[in-house]
Amino acid sequence: MFDGILADARDAGVVLPMTEEEIWSLLDQAQDSLAEVKTPCLVHWDLWDGNVFVQDGRITGLIDCERALWGDYLLEYNFRAVSGQSADFLRGYGIEQLTPSEKTRNQIYELYLVLILHIECAYRKYDDKRHIEWVANLLQKTWDGLDRSEDK
Repeated sequence: MFDGILADARDAGVVLPMTEEEIWSLLDQAQDSLAEVKTPCLVHWDLWDGNVFVQDGRITGLIDCERALWGDYLLEYNFRAVSGQSADFLRGYGIEQLTPSEKTRNQIYELYLVLILHIECAYRKYDDKRHIEWVANLLQKTWDGLDRSEDK
């Protein structure tokens, strides 16, 4: 997945605040954490209030499934900081807090999503300078906040 998004950045001439080598190094350091995912589950990847139908307190349907994939449940959009992740959402997954390994994977998935948000500006030909600046700042903040220590 990272290979594809980084190729998109190269193809569009998008400048990133980190090198591809730095990204691959981060992923190499996280291999043990990533290897813990043994059973993939269906991840909607765009699960927010507007894409969920609820009737009588029960979920009756989901829409906008074009991003759905089989993978780690932590890929789900609502685990991302940008989503405003809530304690209620975590409890819905039976989680009080993420383990160190889950935090590592979560950071990688966060980086992946923010890379998409940044790189898609070129492809979608966004001209809203505030949005472009927000995404660039978000990418830098995400990168700066990553745990890149060798002992994960």
